[in-house]
Amino acid sequence: MYGKRTYSIAEASKLLGIHRLTLSAAIRRGEIPALRVGRRVLIPSQALERLLEGVQGVDPSQDEGARG
Repeated sequence: MYGKRTYSIAEASKLLGIHRLTLSAAIRRGEIPALRVGRRVLIPSQALERLLEGVQGVDPSQDEGARG
């Protein structure tokens, strides 16, 4: 993904299109793996790729809210 091996919270939240606090909460819940280096939190690019691959496999027409 774009050649970087890790992303900051701010960078990853922009890539995912979510607020940085939402991303931080997901990391705390263990939904997204992250590394702590001192005070910095870094998200491995492979973790983001796996997350996005899972999202791409979702069929929105199968969502309960999409049915009329």
